[in-house]
Amino acid sequence: MNVLVKYTVFIGGTEVNDYFLEHEEAMKLADSYEKKGYTDVIVECIEYNENGKEEFRDWLPRPYEI
Repeated sequence: MNVLVKYTVFIGGTEVNDYFLEHEEAMKLADSYEKKGYTDVIVECIEYNENGKEEFRDWLPRPYEI
């Protein structure tokens, strides 16, 4: 089964992107908020199966390494 992985970014509990992102895009967005002084930046990983059904969600640990 193929698994699709996308990411989303939260600042203070609010999702700040309008659509799910690729890993590099999510890291750049998170870094941009951290450079602005935000300390409550979280990147979430979302895995989908080949039918588009969500399989798994998890927060990425700091520093955001995959």
